[in-house]
Amino acid sequence: MSHATISIALTSGFSKPFFAASFLKSSGAARLALLTGGVEAVRVEKLARNLSVTKGSFYWHFKDREELLDLLLREWEEELLKDIIPRLKGRRGRETLRLLLQLMVKRVPLGEEGILPSDAAMFTWASVSPVVAQRVNQAERKRIHLLKTIIGRSPHVELLYLVWVGFVARGQRDPMTVIGEKIERIVDYNHCPWMISAALHLAR
Repeated sequence: MSHATISIALTSGFSKPFFAASFLKSSGAARLALLTGGVEAVRVEKLARNLSVTKGSFYWHFKDREELLDLLLREWEEELLKDIIPRLKGRRGRETLRLLLQLMVKRVPLGEEGILPSDAAMFTWASVSPVVAQRVNQAERKRIHLLKTIIGRSPHVELLYLVWVGFVARGQRDPMTVIGEKIERIVDYNHCPWMISAALHLAR
């Protein structure tokens, strides 16, 4: 479970039993449903049936479907602040950009398995919900600000972020694990295409 999810759960007033295996299964199943079937697939009845649990036990974790959807969105929004930025430890420059890319790459298969929130799921959800789109746009501005903090206010920063978005979009057609392997090669200096190479050069 991500630190963002734990934090949200605590602020929602849940006690320690909230972190039981049943919650992990419920939230993981919801993430997978959002990724593979879109927001309409995130239905308590269907999730409970797939997990072979009662709706009542599912509602022990979530008051209603709206609370579940809000959790999915908030944990994605807060993961940058609670999980990724602390790992960078305030550093800047070339090696920090490399570390950030590696952290994002490691998220790919975890998102595909429902262990962590998925960028692809959020972007797809945003495409059909103006409210979600507004929140996703705000979260993306924070991501771009982080890149600017690391490599400076270069006009290439947003283009670099769009490279990542492109990989996420491609991952909706190809297995995300394959996309992750391709990004891993990009992170490798010996296979660095011009865009990432330029960004790393700016971060020196």
